[in-house]
Parts: sequence; structure tokens; C-alpha cells
Amino acid sequence: LMPAPQTILFEIGSGWALGTDKTQWMLMQWGGKLGMERWRPCSFIASTKATLMRVIAENDVPIHAAGWAALQALPERFLEWRKKEMPDVRT
Repeated sequence: LMPAPQTILFEIGSGWALGTDKTQWMLMQWGGKLGMERWRPCSFIASTKATLMRVIAENDVPIHAAGWAALQALPERFLEWRKKEMPDVRT
């Protein structure tokens, strides 16, 4: 079984981004061996923006202004976001 493709939605702060694999939001961190760096998912949130914000805080993610604005623009629930942004995905 192949994992669902991952998409980076936006950068939150230096070395951190929000991504998705169509089933959840993913807090992603840039890293890896020299020359093989990539975005790596470190937390998976399929519920609410409040949970996403808690996870971001727990990981001490530095949030820049554009990242803060993008986070604030998210709807309160992942499924609301998916319905709007990925209408072809069936539950």
C-alpha cells in the first residue's frame, strides 16, 4: 500500500511547514542528511485548528507573519478545509 502523496500548503516559519496528504494536516520539518534534505512529517492532525495550534506550540515552531496569517485563515476543522480545497476527495 503506497502512502498518499504529500503536499506542502505553506511555510509556517523557518524550517517548518503545514502539509496534507488528503486525510489530515501534517506539521512538517525540513531536515535530513546533507544533500538529502526534504520536508518530513512530524505530527498528524485530522481534527481541529485548535489541536493544530497546540501541536505547533508543543513543537516550539517559530511562526513568521505570513505563516500566522495563513494559519488564522484555516477553517476550524480539517474536514471543512478539505471539502473546500479538495472537493474531489471522498470520505
